[in-house]
Amino acid sequence: MWIVLLLLLRPVRRLFVRASRALFVVVFTTVVVAFGVGLWMMRNDPAVTTASSAPRPPTAAADARVVRVVDGDTIVVTDGATRATVRLLGIDTPEVKDRRTAVQLCGPQASARTAALLPSGTRVLIESDATQDQSDRYGRALAYVWRGEILVNHTLLAEGLARSYVFDPARPGRYTDQFIAAEADARNHQRGIWGQECRR
Repeated sequence: MWIVLLLLLRPVRRLFVRASRALFVVVFTTVVVAFGVGLWMMRNDPAVTTASSAPRPPTAAADARVVRVVDGDTIVVTDGATRATVRLLGIDTPEVKDRRTAVQLCGPQASARTAALLPSGTRVLIESDATQDQSDRYGRALAYVWRGEILVNHTLLAEGLARSYVFDPARPGRYTDQFIAAEADARNHQRGIWGQECRR
């Protein structure tokens, strides 16, 4: 009787083993696909792709508050006693207020993004760079602008709303390498001026 019972159960056991193997394959495949999709999304997320290469906040910088944003790469700040116009160092955003040229592609978007990052009253750190000129021909201070741990200059590059700019290649700035890398990543992923976003 036991032998007959075992013979009857053998097909059931085989079916169970096959079902278990099939379930394992399905689960394993799902995990692999999910991991691959997650990895792809991380690689295409500007916040993730630039996080490892983003500059760290400085230990020495001047404390100030934003008065207003002039355009994508120019702001006015105050230390409570005096005001200063600051040109974001190492980058160049598309023009919106240059009388010599028409409004450039992504210019309004760059200005709007800077305004969103630096609304009036925002506390910022103004970091100068001893390797670079301290002011331009218009009398604007040349500096890196930090909002907390965010370097605004770098963020605009990473989002494709600015180009890296080195006045003298023989004198690269403190963050030139990171800026060039952020610009290249934005170009590779066709963000901002490198894609179709500003043409819609």
